[in-house]
Amino acid sequence: IDDTVLKIQPLEIIEELAEVIKKNHSISMDGCPNDRGLTRLLEEARCMVEKGLVDVGDWEDTTDFATPEELLGYLMENRPEEDDEFSHGDFTFDNVLFKDGKFAGLIDLGTAGVSHKWQDIALCVRSLRHANVSESSIDHLFTCMDIKRSDHLIDYFVLLDELF
Repeated sequence: IDDTVLKIQPLEIIEELAEVIKKNHSISMDGCPNDRGLTRLLEEARCMVEKGLVDVGDWEDTTDFATPEELLGYLMENRPEEDDEFSHGDFTFDNVLFKDGKFAGLIDLGTAGVSHKWQDIALCVRSLRHANVSESSIDHLFTCMDIKRSDHLIDYFVLLDELF
């Protein structure tokens, strides 16, 4: 997404993003071979931590954990209930293509599959925050998706992403 377009018409871009997420969530998961559910992601995160593959230098400034082990412990203890949908898996601005302010496509679909529905939502919110979109504009995403905002779930899935 071009930051200029996002600054000029943030609500329109957010409406497009909400529509893409909703369409992804409506895709049938029947026979989907890529299990990216929370159980699998937490197991992969554990392996990343155990092998020392987590780059803490790339963590968000807001991540208040001293070590990957501490973060993984938090994620295990505060695990939300499964709520799987079809997911892009890495729904960030780098992976969403726009043309003339309209959605044009998705790239980097290597982690697409069955996953917790809040994973894409959380990474989208993180991208909006990185682009300095106001929280009131971010609220528009939830209005468009007709779901209640959950800062706990947003924070959880952003934190989970820190381990990858």
